[in-house]
Amino acid sequence: MGCCLLFDVGLAAEVDDVEAQQPSFEVHSVSSLDFGQAVQGDIAKVVSSGVVDDPWNASFSIKGTKNKSFFIFLPHSAYLNHESKPGPLGLIRVHQFNSHPSREGVLDSNGHAMVYVGATRDTLSSQQISGRYKGNFLVVFIYQ
Repeated sequence: MGCCLLFDVGLAAEVDDVEAQQPSFEVHSVSSLDFGQAVQGDIAKVVSSGVVDDPWNASFSIKGTKNKSFFIFLPHSAYLNHESKPGPLGLIRVHQFNSHPSREGVLDSNGHAMVYVGATRDTLSSQQISGRYKGNFLVVFIYQ
């Protein structure tokens, strides 16, 4: 029987750590997805999942039984919200989430794996409200 973990991960700088219900499978958020600074009217920005932790991708450390597989489920889209000014010009859509490994991973001979997540931030409106934007996205890990 598999174990399922849900992660609510910050798109900017805030991340909530969640520990597994079963001691045989742990997931810890290492870093958040970060699209950096942009100006009004900027084109879409792609953050690659990559194969190592970098300043932009989100990363997770996974521990469990060696050589066991796990599945990764990412959202279709999410939104960044302006910290203090809600409304259409205070939203930025994030979509095309991707991960490395892509959909399924395998814990190594030490029972460890890293998962890296990237996504695309939409083109910004020329009237986009300036300021700090934050948001969350949900990652589901299913452990076999």
